[in-house]
Amino acid sequence: MLTRLLSLAGRLGLQLIWQAGSLVVRISHVISADLVEGTAPSLSRDPRNLRSSSSRRTLQTLEISRSACLRRSTRASRLLLLVGAAFWLALPALAQEAAAPAVPTVNDLKAAAFDAQSKASQARSLADQAEKAAQAAEQRLTEAKSAAAAAAAAAASGAAVGSESSAAAQVPPQVLEDLHRATEEAKNAAASARAANAALAEYMQERADRYSRRGFYLMGGIFYAPQLFDTSYSAANSQGAFGAIGYHFAKRFEVEARFDGFQKFDLTGSSRTATFEGFTVTANVKIFLLTRSFQPYLGLGIGALDGKVVETEGGSVDRHRYTVGLFRVSGGFDWYLTETIAITGDAAVNLPGGALSNANFATLGGGLKLRF
Repeated sequence: MLTRLLSLAGRLGLQLIWQAGSLVVRISHVISADLVEGTAPSLSRDPRNLRSSSSRRTLQTLEISRSACLRRSTRASRLLLLVGAAFWLALPALAQEAAAPAVPTVNDLKAAAFDAQSKASQARSLADQAEKAAQAAEQRLTEAKSAAAAAAAAAASGAAVGSESSAAAQVPPQVLEDLHRATEEAKNAAASARAANAALAEYMQERADRYSRRGFYLMGGIFYAPQLFDTSYSAANSQGAFGAIGYHFAKRFEVEARFDGFQKFDLTGSSRTATFEGFTVTANVKIFLLTRSFQPYLGLGIGALDGKVVETEGGSVDRHRYTVGLFRVSGGFDWYLTETIAITGDAAVNLPGGALSNANFATLGGGLKLRF
């Protein structure tokens, strides 16, 4: 229905644009004709006026103005036609967009989750009621069978009971059949309700664990690097950037490969100066303490540090490059804004070995984490 209305509106709009273009052309013709006819007679009343060069130039100017006016009107009409054609071509897309279902927002998803929880509570209540009804029906059936068995035993033993009281003690078969059918239906309803509860509980558990699901992720950010050097130099702090790729393989565990590049640490001694810069590559394991949208964690990593040391004393410069092993102890958090995007914060102590064993440093940083 909406598509037909848009199509009809497009046809009417195209016709209006066509009429407007034609009207513009007609008005331009009339104006240009009046302009020339209103000026030319005053020049042509006296033939001598046409002999002067200024009169001829005036007539030429009028003709040029008329041609320009006609050209402009033609361009305007073409432009209107192009606008109408573009509108006509855009109609299917507009109709499709208007008929497309609305994309649910975060509030809609939250409302749907609350509604699912409410329905879950109602389903649990109905399941409990059905189960109680099934138990009551089964109990009544058992009592009826016991009464029928007692009546049959009394009749077989030849007890002195009147015929009317014996008939009253017996339970008709139709009643037993109806009671048995009702009991089976109640059992089936209880089983269906339990299955629905189990499925709903599984869905709610998946929703609760959506921030700790399995999958790959990318992470990047910047950090501030306080120095923890054990040296006689007076050292300044540094800064840098990091990037990581990892895999969340269990509810509380993930592994990642991480790169940290840091700028120069400036060191000043009594008679010489030095700089220290480089990067680290580590393999890390993280354990998460919580699994909701806010997830603090502890981490441990091992890898390598590639560092360059430049020492300057007087006019001499010594350059050294070292590649040593590294331990990384960290703690931080992931705070999920959505199921796939999180703000991450990290504090770590880097402990290199070998020739750089006295060049310990920390990193305090943060960035973004993208889950897949």
